[in-house]
Amino acid sequence: MERAIAATPGGPGQWVDARAGRAGASSRESPIGAAMIGREERWRRHVPVHPSYRCRFCGADWPCQDARLTLLTGFRGDRVGLMVYLGSHLARALQELPEVHPALLAGRFLHWVPRRR
Repeated sequence: MERAIAATPGGPGQWVDARAGRAGASSRESPIGAAMIGREERWRRHVPVHPSYRCRFCGADWPCQDARLTLLTGFRGDRVGLMVYLGSHLARALQELPEVHPALLAGRFLHWVPRRR
């Protein structure tokens, strides 16, 4: 069943069933895969600013620590999907930051991802 982030009637900590329009009261009530609003919202602010590829929220090099945690949580076990996503950011950063050595950008974007066991 599809879920959507609620502008209304949901509020902090609520989810909305996109098909039925129902709102749940807490994350404990939300089914797996429901979009959450609340504590997790702060992670969504750690996004890159172009062309500097610095974090919009904290100003650190992106992906900052909070962005990395968000990405690991969001891609839950889909390491290939995470690497493709980060690779697309790396490709854009290589174009937008020609003065930075490519190996440094690759390390910043890719080498923090945990290896398979």
